[in-house]
Amino acid sequence: MRQHEIDCDWERRPAYAYTEDEFYVGQIEQEVEAAQQAGLPASLSEQTDLPWPVKAAVRFDDQVQLRGVRKAGARTTPYSSLQGFSRPRKGDCAAGAVERGAW
Repeated sequence: MRQHEIDCDWERRPAYAYTEDEFYVGQIEQEVEAAQQAGLPASLSEQTDLPWPVKAAVRFDDQVQLRGVRKAGARTTPYSSLQGFSRPRKGDCAAGAVERGAW
């Protein structure tokens, strides 16, 4: 984003999958276990950034939050510079690879 001067409010934040229903707490716990077994940095939490309480949540730290296009006329990466990506059809969206520390 910096390389191409795209102003998109890029930031790293935790992301959550949550339930407000006690019935689904077991499923959230299973999701945490499955994510951890897959090597993902997941944890179980009852606290989120939401303005309402939750019963349980899967927390994934260090996720990316951004606005797709912050202002009209924002520059986009030319397709020719996205090695390994094919040109999308009209209406589709393309994104290049994101490397840790690149932003």
